[in-house]
Amino acid sequence: MGGTGRGLSMTLFGGRPALDFWDYRYIADDPLELKQIYEICVTKQAGDINSTSKIYINGQEVSGTGNAVGKPNITDAQAVVGRLDAARWANAKIYNVKYYNRALTKEEINKNYKYDQERFDF
Repeated sequence: MGGTGRGLSMTLFGGRPALDFWDYRYIADDPLELKQIYEICVTKQAGDINSTSKIYINGQEVSGTGNAVGKPNITDAQAVVGRLDAARWANAKIYNVKYYNRALTKEEINKNYKYDQERFDF
């Protein structure tokens, strides 16, 4: 794993949700509050990182910033949640992880959030 633009991980960087492509990152502009329950959803469609990556918190899209306009290679590398590499882990509890073979719409993300909100009572 690793290398320029390879791989895909959902991490927390400085308390902000991020979609990491190792050397490149798309990160939420604002940090999360500590000791809260959040549902975080990240999507990536084909194309460059800045214009096709999105981060949703509790069903709502949040503003983010990318550090590259390159197109990452996410087709032949592992996807991971909660860590960037073996030395950098998120200090959080993860209750549910779902992978889809396409980017969900805003409506689908909001529907999933409402369903999980009822299911997990948060």
